[in-house]
Amino acid sequence: MQKLFIGTVVLLAMAFGASTANASQTEITLSSGTDSYSHIGSGTLSYGSLNFNGWAVVTETGITKSPDAVPYGIQLTSSVACFLGGCAPLTVEFSGTGFTTVAPRFFTTYNLPTPGELGSTSTTTQTGWYDTSDMLLATGGSVGSVGFSGGVSSGSKTAVGGGPASSYSLTVQDLFNSGTGAASFSANGEVGVTPEPSTMLLFGSGLLLLGGFLRRQLHHA
Repeated sequence: MQKLFIGTVVLLAMAFGASTANASQTEITLSSGTDSYSHIGSGTLSYGSLNFNGWAVVTETGITKSPDAVPYGIQLTSSVACFLGGCAPLTVEFSGTGFTTVAPRFFTTYNLPTPGELGSTSTTTQTGWYDTSDMLLATGGSVGSVGFSGGVSSGSKTAVGGGPASSYSLTVQDLFNSGTGAASFSANGEVGVTPEPSTMLLFGSGLLLLGGFLRRQLHHA
C-alpha cells in the first residue's frame, strides 16, 4: 500500500511538472520613429510616457503568468493615445524565457475591452511567437496574428498555432497605427499554451489513484 501511495505521488508530480511554466527573464520594448525604449528584468515590467514620439503612453505592462496560473504564458496590457493625429506607428513587444510546458498548440488572444476613439484609418495588430532558442524577443515560430481596423471599437479575436515540446521563449507584439487622425487604444493581449491532452489525462489518472488510496486508508482506519 505504501508503494502505491509513493507511486501515485510521483505520478502527480510528473503531471504537474509537465504542465507548468516559469519565465526566468522578461523584456519590454517600445519603438516609434526615432524613439525607442528597452528594459530587461524578471516578472512584471511596466513603462509610461507623456510624449513618446507623439504618443501618450498611459501604461504598457507586461506580465508573466505564474506556474499555477491558467492559461500559462505572457500578457501585455496597453493604454495609448495619439491626440494630435498622424503619429508614426507604435510597436510594443513583451517577451519571456524559460517556458517548459509541453505545448502541442499555442494561442494568441487580443482584446479591445473598452471602446476607443479609433478613427476610420486607425488599425492595431497583435502577433505572437515562440522560439526554441529560449532567447528574448526571438521569433522562430509563429503563433498567429490578429487585429482590428478603424470603425471597430471593441472585441476579441484569437489565433492558434503549433508549438514545441521543449524549453522555449514567448513573445507578443502589439502594433498601433493612428492613421491620419487622432486615435486611442485600450488593449489586452496574451500568448499562452493549450495543454497537451495526454498531460491532462496523466494528471487526472493520478488524482483517481490518490482518491482510491485515501478511501482505502479511511476504510481500514
